[in-house]
Amino acid sequence: MEMLGRLLCGLAAVLLMSSAVRAQATGGACTSTWASSTNTAVGGGQTQPATVNTVALCQAACTSTAGCTGFDWNGVNTCWLSGSWSGTWYNGTANGLTHYVLTPASGNCGVCSPTWTTLASTSIGGGQTQASTVNTVALCQAACITTTGCNGFDWNAATTTCWLSGTWSTTWYNGTATGITHYTLIPASSNCGGSVTSRV
Repeated sequence: MEMLGRLLCGLAAVLLMSSAVRAQATGGACTSTWASSTNTAVGGGQTQPATVNTVALCQAACTSTAGCTGFDWNGVNTCWLSGSWSGTWYNGTANGLTHYVLTPASGNCGVCSPTWTTLASTSIGGGQTQASTVNTVALCQAACITTTGCNGFDWNAATTTCWLSGTWSTTWYNGTATGITHYTLIPASSNCGGSVTSRV
C-alpha cells in the first residue's frame, strides 16, 4: 500500500511508513527517522490492536500517540508502543523482538505538519467502514494516511466508528449528519516551507 505522507511532524506528525517515509524539503532535510535494535525490548509496552500488524502501521500508531518514543515489534504481527509509560530496557536479551526508536522530524526541520480540519454534523456518502479496532480518532487518521486516495474521514464519537472518504466518495451531507464529524486532511506539502515530496 502506498503511503501518502506523515500525519504529524514530531508530536504533531503521524506517519512514517516502511523503514521510513521521508519528506524532503527543498533547501534542507525534513525527515523523521526510525532506528532499530534487534533482540531488544522495553518493558511496559502498550499492546496494539490485532489490525496494527505491520511495521508501517505500528509506526503510524506511535506517531499518533502522545508521548510515544518508539515500539517493540515481534517480526510477525504484534506491536507494543513505548514512551513515557515504559519501564526496563532489555537490550540484546529480548530474543525475536526488535525495538524501534523515533527521531521526530521536528528535531531537524522547520514546521512541516500535515493537519486536519473538522466539520461538525457533516459526513460524506460512500465511506469505507473501518474495522472495529480502529476506534480512536488517531487510529482513523492513521488508517486514512495509509490508504491510497484517502483525503479525510467521518467519525462517530458515540459508537467509535470510522469511515474513510476519498476518490470513492459521493454526496456531502454538510450540517445534517447528526453526531458525525468529518475530518479533512491537509497534507504537509500544502503547509511546509519549500517543496515537499513524500515517498516510501
